Amino acid sequence: MRTVQRTPYKVFIKTIKHPPIEKEVEITYEEFNKLVNRLGNGLKRLGVGKGDKVAAFLPYNWPEMFVFYYAVWKIGAVAVPIDHLFKAREAEYVINHSDAIALITSKGYYNDYIASIREKLKNVKHYIVVDGRGMDGTIDYQELLSNSSEDLEVEDVNPDDLAMIAYTSGTTGIPKGCMQTHGNIKHVVSYGVQPMSSDDRILVVVPSTHSYVNCALMPAAVRIGATLYLMGRFNPIKALEVIEKYKITIMTGSPTVFAYLLDAYESMPRKPDVSSLQGFTTGSAPVGEKLWKRVEEVFYNARIYEYYGLTETCVTVTADNWDGRRRHGSAGRPILGTRVKIMDLEGKKELPPGQLGEVWVKGPQVIKGYYKDPERTKETFIDGWVRTGDLGYMDEDGYLYIKGRIKEVIKAKGYSVDPADIEDVVKSHPKVLDCAAVGIPHEKYGEEIVVFVVLREKGPVDEKGLEKEIIEYCKKNLADFKVPSHVKVIDELPRTTIGKVQKFKLKEVAQKLWGQR
Repeated sequence: MRTVQRTPYKVFIKTIKHPPIEKEVEITYEEFNKLVNRLGNGLKRLGVGKGDKVAAFLPYNWPEMFVFYYAVWKIGAVAVPIDHLFKAREAEYVINHSDAIALITSKGYYNDYIASIREKLKNVKHYIVVDGRGMDGTIDYQELLSNSSEDLEVEDVNPDDLAMIAYTSGTTGIPKGCMQTHGNIKHVVSYGVQPMSSDDRILVVVPSTHSYVNCALMPAAVRIGATLYLMGRFNPIKALEVIEKYKITIMTGSPTVFAYLLDAYESMPRKPDVSSLQGFTTGSAPVGEKLWKRVEEVFYNARIYEYYGLTETCVTVTADNWDGRRRHGSAGRPILGTRVKIMDLEGKKELPPGQLGEVWVKGPQVIKGYYKDPERTKETFIDGWVRTGDLGYMDEDGYLYIKGRIKEVIKAKGYSVDPADIEDVVKSHPKVLDCAAVGIPHEKYGEEIVVFVVLREKGPVDEKGLEKEIIEYCKKNLADFKVPSHVKVIDELPRTTIGKVQKFKLKEVAQKLWGQR
């Protein structure tokens, strides 16, 4: 990290005290580098070497997650971040499938989730717990660092070496381990991040497990010497206070975040000073014209930077408005070194500008494939191209427009949710015989989740009571962003002659019942 030599005493990370972040701390670039080296040496003493997988399951935006990434990368190991919202069942799958031999977690997460599945974790040899002093069968994180040197011998890595396995939901309900390389990340950092400078103060409300943060924003900030302000669970009032107090210049988030921020601002009797804001960065869903205009009116000095991408491309494929040129409704143009084409749905013919088809992407940021999943790798990655599953078209000037999804992924609250994840859990409820989950448009959430259920026993039913019961059941077994907003009982699911659920019909019903809001 050359920034350490250039500006050792500049603050790299500033935490904002807001749950689950328990205290405010400042970490300079020099201090961060020492923490990274200590953890790297500690992991090496435990036997972690080049190519070994190390998982981290930590609360929202704890700074230890950032230390984890660089420590693992410096010793040539592979980082496996686990979404902070995952429950025990989901964490168990990721840890086992990734072949992680070490796990870094918090005391709360260990007690709430890991302890109950520890016997099922096949490969983990070391459980490293932040604030875990005195816990049987674990290694205290602070003690591990205290007993390790600040001088670390950095392992040589090649661009094709694996840096991270990022898990994302797939169309079959089984999470896919995206194999992101050092070369993938380097390309995105070089060409796929919004303009920033060493003077920028960046408010991070996107989870540190998200590929935008770990593949793009974090390494880009380190490269340029910017400061990251880490916030816990998003609260719009708190975010506005932080923007005013610390003169934030860039904020990351989804359109949902921006909508909540605007609503909060407009409801406050005393309007906070937001004139320092120069940019909003978003890529989880398109920013509607109405929302864009509201942002421009309130945050009058700020430009919205939109990008399009997926975990399979380390986040960035196209970018809009980074150079000041914007086409509303467009996801922008491909970043340097990236090719985008529109293919027919059979994948045999490239389509001309203006015609709708599947978006295919090729470039240095396209990942190696899915970990231990040759079948889905073969289906998705063809001659260097990745089939995104998104429907879109390109105009004559090379701007990409995303119009929907071939795959039935629901984009809710900034996350991509596989309906099968929800359906598997709802079907395990003792009262449910069959079910189907769909997404319907929502102004703030992007989409909200609706589940249609067929009950095992026919007859009168308290639908409101059952809806509450199933939602609570989902909350216990699914990450919060996967929990449905509505549950509707029906006699049977509409199906084709070969038995496939006709989800478009369910969407029509859901739209009539709950509609755009």
